Amino acid sequence: MAVLRLTLTLTLTLTLTLTLTNPDPNPNRFCCGFYIVWDYIHIPCFRADQGMVFSWAFNYFYVGTVLLLFMHFFYMDNFQKRRTASTGAKKKAI
Repeated sequence: MAVLRLTLTLTLTLTLTLTLTNPDPNPNRFCCGFYIVWDYIHIPCFRADQGMVFSWAFNYFYVGTVLLLFMHFFYMDNFQKRRTASTGAKKKAI
């Protein structure tokens, strides 16, 4: 039981740490982390510890927020029409 609890804690901590420390967000990593950690809440020893439940909820809140921000950035960067800077003067060809 203690080994299972330690394994669950380390996996959740590793998932959150990789998300926090990697400067290049990858949506696949976020979704994979969500999938791996989702069933933890159904394990009785995990659900009994309020600290673990808080870390589970915080993981979903934080990583979900970062995923939404990344998806917004990706959309704005790749799909939205770019605005041209209208300064009133025409650019000269070099």
